[in-house]
Amino acid sequence: MPPGYDAKHGDEGGMSIRRKTPSKSHVFFERWRINGPILLKASICFLIPPMIFMWTATVLSFSMHFTYPKRVWVVAFIALAPVLFSVWATFKNWQIGLDTRWSMASTFLFFAAWAAGTVFGDVNYLVNLHNFYFVSALKSYSNIKPKEITGTQLMDAGRVQFAEGTRLKVEMGMSFTMWDTYCVAPILAPGGMNAVAPGSPASYDLWAVGKNCCSSDNPAFMCGEYRNPDARSGLRQSNEDERVYFALAVQQAEAAYGITAAHPIFFHWVEDPDRALQTFFTKGFRAWVFMIFSHFCINAFIVVLLMNAFKYSNRALFAEEKLPGHYMSH
Repeated sequence: MPPGYDAKHGDEGGMSIRRKTPSKSHVFFERWRINGPILLKASICFLIPPMIFMWTATVLSFSMHFTYPKRVWVVAFIALAPVLFSVWATFKNWQIGLDTRWSMASTFLFFAAWAAGTVFGDVNYLVNLHNFYFVSALKSYSNIKPKEITGTQLMDAGRVQFAEGTRLKVEMGMSFTMWDTYCVAPILAPGGMNAVAPGSPASYDLWAVGKNCCSSDNPAFMCGEYRNPDARSGLRQSNEDERVYFALAVQQAEAAYGITAAHPIFFHWVEDPDRALQTFFTKGFRAWVFMIFSHFCINAFIVVLLMNAFKYSNRALFAEEKLPGHYMSH
């Protein structure tokens, strides 16, 4: 053999061939294994799941959910189309004997993005943005005197600014406990008690409410901006499930204090109802942006791991490479 091939001749010990030791690194990228088809499949898994997540999270978080509470789910389910297509592609690849690892991974990523976006969008709407859209759809009232108006007259009120001198009667607070503690206190008209007729029980239809800001053994109301002397506005309570428990707390207050509440209306006690309302939208929008960014980063990290794992044609990621002629090769 020519000397250029590292051959040894004659007295030097005969001929021997030195082979390059195979690399044992199977963790980091090897450029010659990341080819065009792998990059294409990785790009699909990198781009499509964030788009699915953004679609479902957006339609379920914002105004469409409030305007069309049932039809919005049909729009959200449109994002399942890539999932179904990926399932079909996986089945076809399996039928013809092709490698199905990337198609299975894309199916998982597509469905995970849809499920996560659906759950997050619905939760974000219920916790934050439903309050914003519900109250925004109602009317605003100013200079309201609780002594001269009943609850039925404010059924469509979203934001109410009460007359000068209106305050909370915190010493007549009451609570109802069902896992959480639901607290109520009557809104007192300027000058004293609300009464419909001389000698009749005081009537309170307007109530300030809060959750987990009082205790069953202490009826004093300590919710919202109750300590703020400039607070004399109400932001309508919008959670229908909680409203039932606030109504039960009002019934207990009627029995305890000898008052009446024919048509109770519930408000959160604030100084600036417009700013308090905008807070709900700000929280919902920030949560939407944060979750989209978080999903994008997590999905990108998973795709990088998949590229490193699927760059090998076999499934043994940490097995030694079998050279031609090895007794274990086939």
